[in-house]
Amino acid sequence: MNKLIIGITILASVCLAACNSQKEEIEPAPVITPEPNIDLAWDTYFADGCDFQISHPISYVPPKQCVKENSYYIGRQIEYFVGEENIRWVVCRERGLGDGCPVMEVVEEVVIGDKDATRIRGHIGAIGGNIPQEYVTYVFKKVYDYYIFTLWALPNDAQINDASTISPLREKDLEIFERMLETLELKVSRG
Repeated sequence: MNKLIIGITILASVCLAACNSQKEEIEPAPVITPEPNIDLAWDTYFADGCDFQISHPISYVPPKQCVKENSYYIGRQIEYFVGEENIRWVVCRERGLGDGCPVMEVVEEVVIGDKDATRIRGHIGAIGGNIPQEYVTYVFKKVYDYYIFTLWALPNDAQINDASTISPLREKDLEIFERMLETLELKVSRG
């Protein structure tokens, strides 16, 4: 009987020591953004300085002005750029990875609304201080200008401590983004 008690005591001591020696790992808190509602009230953004207009959920606040060759956000996840420059997405597609290019997993020619576009889907990593996340970009070309709209998985003010996890796009965000692009009207102010 004493041997049984001694055996149980030794076994309990070993288990207790093993359990106490394991380090507690604290996982970073996930970034939580509210689920968007595609049926919210919509408004139209007239970007006269950039020669386009687009409808958007009223909660997606667009910038007050638009100057070509600059990036802006409509809301916190949709970035856009309009300009003649051979912009990053076009250069990256022609030359491949490197020089700050995101990973392009799928590149395809599509029609959205009544406009031809190049759709690029992929992700960026943590190199260069980026937050690892998926994206989808649409590149439209009209006469002189490229019109580039990118939906990022995370808001532009997100901060993530775990650089090893790529945040995925949410289908609802993608649905709203593509619905917005269906309303896009490109204008030409030059002859």
